[in-house]
Amino acid sequence: MANTKSSKLLNSPAILESDETVLAKPYQVIPGYDSPYPLGLTNINGTLYFFTSFELTDNPDYIGIRLWKSDGTKAGTIPVKDVYSISAVRNEGVEPDAVTSINGIFYFLKFTTLWRSDSTPEGTGAEVIFPSAVGMYYARFLANINGTLYFSAPNPDSGLYNYDLWKSDGTQEGTFRLKELYPDDSFVTIDSLVNINDTVYFTVSRTSDDGEGNSFRQTSLWKSDGTTTGSILLKEFGSDIYSYDLITVNNILYFTSDGLWKSDGTEAGTVKVKDINAVSLRNFNNTLYFLGNDGIHGYELWAIKTDNVINGSGSRDPLTGTAGDDRIIGGTGSKTITGGAGNDDFVYTSIKEVGQRITDFTVGEDKIVLTQLLDSLVSGGYNGSDAIADGYVRLVKGSTANTTILQIDRDGAIGNAVFRNFIELDNVTPQAMNNLSNFSILEIPLFPKRSHLKNL
Repeated sequence: MANTKSSKLLNSPAILESDETVLAKPYQVIPGYDSPYPLGLTNINGTLYFFTSFELTDNPDYIGIRLWKSDGTKAGTIPVKDVYSISAVRNEGVEPDAVTSINGIFYFLKFTTLWRSDSTPEGTGAEVIFPSAVGMYYARFLANINGTLYFSAPNPDSGLYNYDLWKSDGTQEGTFRLKELYPDDSFVTIDSLVNINDTVYFTVSRTSDDGEGNSFRQTSLWKSDGTTTGSILLKEFGSDIYSYDLITVNNILYFTSDGLWKSDGTEAGTVKVKDINAVSLRNFNNTLYFLGNDGIHGYELWAIKTDNVINGSGSRDPLTGTAGDDRIIGGTGSKTITGGAGNDDFVYTSIKEVGQRITDFTVGEDKIVLTQLLDSLVSGGYNGSDAIADGYVRLVKGSTANTTILQIDRDGAIGNAVFRNFIELDNVTPQAMNNLSNFSILEIPLFPKRSHLKNL
């Protein structure tokens, strides 16, 4: 373990080296200014860039911003160049509004300017100046797709505070508006923008008029292949609904709106995953984690395994999994489901999803997921540890000795309802299925009390 020595400088801004705690490089702290610390830390090919503030003695109404670079050593932590200035009165922020890199070159946006830096003073400068439509409406976001930058910036021809999609090759002459999104609406803003598989996805909110003098906010999801004709609308959402938190997991876009949504880049494939108030979406090892409030338990930590999600929706067509691990959501409508190879999850969310047959359930590898189904049956959600013992699930022999019928009692052992056939499993006996390891029905506590890890 590295030797970490105590230091009187621990309460001061510092860069830490591996063998001892040291102040990598001092810089001026502005008395009374809120953020004198290094901000906007960005790793570009092993070089750390960051920004600090310093006093402009000739203009006390503004604060200067300095770009630094560091290789993690004291000697290698040096200022690159003084770049922009911010108001000492308004809260404009030390760090850039967006950052990215192209072939090792650091690009960053601040206000109406695109900057670039190759880590040298002479190679650091303002490359592109954007028009600002009104007041403090500045460019936002940066996505690098094959060396071309995409971002959100105001429409210079509009006095309505409208943002549009722009692209740039890093030069003034190569920077232009790619698509005017909603020319007839006002207060059009791009709320989030990401690069997924060389395609730009972004959400847009705007103020629309219903034709009777009433205005409302409306949100939509767009994508762009870098051309004007290829910048298209995927989905319109309801009024006064906002969409944020764009994130990709296994090449699928997930985002929040009136619930948790996902998109495969097509209109038909842009669908709601669950009615839940979801925030703070994160991708960890191809699993989507987020804080969610389903209206029953308050906010909890949720997880979605995203490997090969197959959704049967309301179709009666057979569903067939892949050679990998699948998450198969049967949906309503009687159908035959074959998971194929891999460890598969067969997901059921409602007792309306009755009449399905699983042809190849493998004990010890596959699981029947009943989390949402059981929550829907119990006021306040199901909090038990054994749905079979609690009288909600029963396993009986099917039409042959080697098949199992899973039955559901909608009010468990405490009510007057009776067990009814729900799904059938081929080539597995009730005795072999009668093991909790074949099911996912529990909330697994991650933190004390109300915080839980829950699989959809």
